[in-house]
Amino acid sequence: MRDRDLTKEMGKITIPTRIYHGVHDKVLSYSWAESMHKLIKGSTIVGFENSGHAIYWDERDRFADELEKFVAEAWAKAA
Repeated sequence: MRDRDLTKEMGKITIPTRIYHGVHDKVLSYSWAESMHKLIKGSTIVGFENSGHAIYWDERDRFADELEKFVAEAWAKAA
């Protein structure tokens, strides 16, 4: 993903999208996630202040909570 230009594809995303990203990620910088957020209309971004590239490991409890919250919000909107 880091080395591909997905700009056109991201502009086509129309479903609820939440971007989870570690602020200290050295593989894909946080600015990359912010750019993705700007390209995906209606998306939200959640920064993980204590994480690098492995948010699901570094902050697994918060990641699980955030993912559960997103699914619950999407489910409620769909109902």
